[in-house]
Amino acid sequence: MGQGWGQHVSHVQQLAPPARHPAAHATHPTTSPPPPAHAVQLGGGVVAVAPTRRRPKGVVHFLGGAFVAAVPHLTYPLLLERLADGGYTCIATPYPVTFQHVECAHAVHAAFEGALAQLRGGGGSGGGGGGALASWAAPRDAPVHGVGHSNGALLHLLVGSGRPGRASNILISYNNLQVAEAVPVGDGFQDFRPSPIEARQLIASRYSVPSTLLIQFSDDSTDESPEAEAFLASGRRAVRRLVLPGTHVTPCGDQLGPRIPPGGRFGPADALAMAAAAALQADTHRLADRVLEHLDSQS
Repeated sequence: MGQGWGQHVSHVQQLAPPARHPAAHATHPTTSPPPPAHAVQLGGGVVAVAPTRRRPKGVVHFLGGAFVAAVPHLTYPLLLERLADGGYTCIATPYPVTFQHVECAHAVHAAFEGALAQLRGGGGSGGGGGGALASWAAPRDAPVHGVGHSNGALLHLLVGSGRPGRASNILISYNNLQVAEAVPVGDGFQDFRPSPIEARQLIASRYSVPSTLLIQFSDDSTDESPEAEAFLASGRRAVRRLVLPGTHVTPCGDQLGPRIPPGGRFGPADALAMAAAAALQADTHRLADRVLEHLDSQS
């Protein structure tokens, strides 16, 4: 287990971008190439991505950002596959855009617990005719970790403030922004509940996850990780903040980037787009490396 669980530890690390080698990052070679990840569809639209032919080191509950959270296995495929290749079964639970954050946190936790029980029972259907995963994909003695991006990071903080049992949380691009204190909906306004101030107070007083890694990106104007580090520091928790090269959409890899249609003409602009996509993938691989390092230290 990681050290410092009995007392607060706060550390910020700034990593400079290494020299880019797109081809190397694209293949991400290892001394022994891991077997491909295996995806299985569970109830309620939940998808589990698990390592094959090996016992998982742990289970990850993955929550995406608000506007890409409906299909996290499609919007975060590279990150989920990297975590599975690293030995972790990732259970990605979708959720709708909502202003009721506490209710949403309860819902995604219940969806995760239901999916975990289904997976341990050998349920689910594999994509591509792969069949159901065996129950070993989620060992009962394996530690459970939370990984969340943007609004998903906020939801994990709220889950961790009411549901014990997580070994650690990794919160990527955390933010809890209120848009002009209210968001227009139809003819009226809908406030976020709880408000950002109320959420901070709730989390500061009740958050019980012993080890938390905050990851922010060097080019992300919406990130509030330093603020999260400050209010988490009020308790006896191990907290570390890491700054990586990238933007708010780095966890999605190049899934949100431009696409060249089949049979389309390839020109200079397409070459630039491909270069940008390769750079984005390199940042996503770097992120996955740091996430796996933390998971390994807490599993």
